[in-house]
Amino acid sequence: MFRAVRNETRRTLRNGAIGGVAGAALGFVPIVLLVAPLLGGGVAGYLEREGTKRDALAGATAGVLMAAVGTLVTGVVLLVRFGELPFVSPDVPLAGLAIGAALSLLASVGQVVVAAIGGVLGGLLAVERETSAAGGLGSSARG
Repeated sequence: MFRAVRNETRRTLRNGAIGGVAGAALGFVPIVLLVAPLLGGGVAGYLEREGTKRDALAGATAGVLMAAVGTLVTGVVLLVRFGELPFVSPDVPLAGLAIGAALSLLASVGQVVVAAIGGVLGGLLAVERETSAAGGLGSSARG
């Protein structure tokens, strides 16, 4: 029993990582970056196909990975642009850093939530495709 749970968890993490890489890569395409978390979570959920909870978990995993990549890229850009990270200098007001950190955290949480929604939608798309491929009456066959 524990082995089956461990395999399911490993598969969910793998699918989340694949979706996270896809979403992070799409995040660098100018127009597509607006929906990159939704698409990355959708890829993870489509690959998961284990019910809405597992699909959402795979999508959220993809969102966490995309947020981590975004944070890393932002840190590298700051380091290259300013030569050092801004919070190292005593001249930087802490209130400005606190507001920036709060907004960054809010953006990361939003990205994870949108990716989880994408995971659910991707899982539903996978179920719909399997149903219509098996000859069932899916929404596309209703006419």
